[in-house]
Amino acid sequence: RYVKGPDGYDPEGLLSTLPAIAQGLLGTLAGDYIRRGLPVPFAAKRLLTAGLASMAMGMLWGLVFPIAKSLWTSSFVLLSAGLTVALLGAFHWWFDRDDRPARKGDLLGSFGRNAIAAYVLHEVASIILTGDAIQMPFKWLAPVVGTQVAALAPVAIFVLLVWYPIAYMDKRGWYLRV
Repeated sequence: RYVKGPDGYDPEGLLSTLPAIAQGLLGTLAGDYIRRGLPVPFAAKRLLTAGLASMAMGMLWGLVFPIAKSLWTSSFVLLSAGLTVALLGAFHWWFDRDDRPARKGDLLGSFGRNAIAAYVLHEVASIILTGDAIQMPFKWLAPVVGTQVAALAPVAIFVLLVWYPIAYMDKRGWYLRV
């Protein structure tokens, strides 16, 4: 994020760009590993182990070098990449097992099978987040459950609004691919 003003500058700079590139490459390696076609339990276990090891290394390195997202430090990269790789391993085991039949139209599966369409639809539909109708549940729930919990209601409604057409596309076998 560029800091505006007469002395404007990029607070992250080149030193945070390199760890960000490294994090992208770690994600690419994890994706390539899954695409090798290894047995799901084996691959998932190795991804989970690698993710936990990366998180541990990030926490240890964080004692020496701070974990800071705004600077995209190497300790942040190890911790966040480890968390995402561990989750990828868990999701790979849960969704890609041979004994679990694929159900077209389910919430997470539809988003996963048609991620590009979901992303484009969410970008196009994000204008409705500022509308009064989607904010009504927040206004109703805030006095009852508090603002932090009530803030989840518009988000959940928006996710469902994006999911419905994605599930429809999934059930029909319509997918956007690159």
